[in-house]
Amino acid sequence: MSELSAALVGYSVQPTWLFVVSLVPGAIVGLLLATGHLPVSYSQVWAFSLTGWLLAYVGWALAGLPVPPTDQTLGVLIWVVALCLAGGLVWLRPISLARKRLGHT
Repeated sequence: MSELSAALVGYSVQPTWLFVVSLVPGAIVGLLLATGHLPVSYSQVWAFSLTGWLLAYVGWALAGLPVPPTDQTLGVLIWVVALCLAGGLVWLRPISLARKRLGHT
């Protein structure tokens, strides 16, 4: 959520309500994980979050956008694409798949 808020309002002017709102998704996911209501592991959530964060910044850099992006529409679009790619990478688990195919456990 930090990338989305950066794309929408930048870093220096984030109001308190936006900071609180950006904590809500993490709290909901954490509660669902703790109660066993999500079919993913804690490590998958972390992998998704970190990969999405990294891909958003890489996408902004490849598009020539400053951080935070000055073009809000393109910044948010790149953020959405980054999260989709991160979700796909975490779901596919390419490193685990490669290790399995190579005979490693």
